[in-house]
Amino acid sequence: MAYRLQNPYMDTNRRLSLIAFCALAWASCIGPGRRATIFVSTTPPGARIMVDGMATGMATPATLEIGVQDSRLTLELEGYRTSAVLLFAETRIQPSPLGKGDLGPGTPRMPLFLPATDLLIPVRVERRLAPARIHVALQVDRTRSSGP
Repeated sequence: MAYRLQNPYMDTNRRLSLIAFCALAWASCIGPGRRATIFVSTTPPGARIMVDGMATGMATPATLEIGVQDSRLTLELEGYRTSAVLLFAETRIQPSPLGKGDLGPGTPRMPLFLPATDLLIPVRVERRLAPARIHVALQVDRTRSSGP
């Protein structure tokens, strides 16, 4: 009968290796951000901001953080015409510095400055809203009568 020696730490090492591999693989699959920051201002300031028909509770000028999807931004101010701006979701895929070979002469040979995701998948996916900065000059609403 053959006797087989087993290392009690072998199973632990395999488990740790599997956990480390899964963590790196998961990190490379993290999707792009699902929220974007936009800046909204109007002339005159103080317009209520609504996104897709829902009030945000904010007035211009303001910085909003909203979901990255096609949206309609509506600006309302008493005595002025309501203005609407369409926001479009853009997806940009860019090669990472390692994928482009853009490391430069002063870069160390071992790419320790890159995140693990760039080593596994040498592209970056960026989702954003366009335009990211919005300024609207509101027009006076002359259709409303100011008298009784």
